[in-house]
Amino acid sequence: MRNVSTMTLACLTMGISACASMAETSEALGDAVYGDSASGKEAMVRAANAYPLGSAQNPVRVFQGVGERAYLARLRCSDDSNPHVTRVGSGGQGPFRTMMTVYSVDCRAALPGQVLVYMDNHFERHEENRPVPGFTITPRAQ
Repeated sequence: MRNVSTMTLACLTMGISACASMAETSEALGDAVYGDSASGKEAMVRAANAYPLGSAQNPVRVFQGVGERAYLARLRCSDDSNPHVTRVGSGGQGPFRTMMTVYSVDCRAALPGQVLVYMDNHFERHEENRPVPGFTITPRAQ
């Protein structure tokens, strides 16, 4: 529910049954406006996949900070070394309408050198197994 204070006031005024109906309507409206439905999210992912993975237009999709760290730990430079990773900060709102985090991923003398990787950690059921361009990725530990 996107407007909790308005919803709460309406529920107190109109009663429980009206509140339940209003909540369903609000969620449906949110899905339509914000693209939060499954088909809306799938369409946003398809559109993002037209851009390189890890870019601001197609951030790496993970779940929470632990997902960010796990993904970054699996990246390998051209010489098979682990890149040096530094959190740069917020990348602002991304294509999935959530905040992104930006990391500097630096292979030093190895290719691809230093790259900014954008990540969106709001994807609970997604684990990214593709590498950011220029890197390879190790399999996920079981």
